[in-house]
Amino acid sequence: MMLVYRDAGIYFDGPGQGHALEKNKMPLTSQWEKPVKVILDYFNATEVTAIGMSLGGNLVLHAAAFEKRIKKVVCFDILPSLFNCVTRQLPESLKKQISTDLDKNENGTAINAALNDLMQQSLMVQWAIRQGMHVLGTKTPYDFIKQALTYDTNEISALVNQDVLLLAGQDDHYVALDQLPLQMSTLSNAHSLTARIFTDKEAAANHCQLGNLGLAISTILNWLNQVQ
Repeated sequence: MMLVYRDAGIYFDGPGQGHALEKNKMPLTSQWEKPVKVILDYFNATEVTAIGMSLGGNLVLHAAAFEKRIKKVVCFDILPSLFNCVTRQLPESLKKQISTDLDKNENGTAINAALNDLMQQSLMVQWAIRQGMHVLGTKTPYDFIKQALTYDTNEISALVNQDVLLLAGQDDHYVALDQLPLQMSTLSNAHSLTARIFTDKEAAANHCQLGNLGLAISTILNWLNQVQ
């Protein structure tokens, strides 16, 4: 995808991504306006479009809320709550236990045991939790789940006053489709708000439109040309 945007913009690895994570050991931060500010300062950029992919759909809204050199925002896809995405894969009984323990600020021993057992039964849960621990720099599954709460757009969405494009897959295996209207409802001060749901008939219903990336790219480019 970056080949498409290469001549038009800047692609960078921030904390928790690529070179920054693997070589410099920089874990992810929800305060994405900070690495964005460094990049924009370095290149003396004043009016930019910010595109966030996967969890980047969450991070890019955090950046836009505080960094007003961003004029257009693309959430590719939406991901308003990392906590909801992770716990979506868990049994209802475990979800309730996690919520109860978080409210009581428990140390998470029982939760760690339950999650470690569940990871042995589900590759999806295993990947989500292990990758999450790696990217966020946490030592236990419970600590990862607890820290995931900070990656939520509810509290900052009202600060986003730019043009926003929200993309969503009808059958996204990470982000439930009901998250789209929830995300839209929180962006109450956006200059303009556009949403696009991709379907199975388009071979684009999966997370970040895997199966038809060309359609997603075309949608983004068309929107950029239309929004002035």
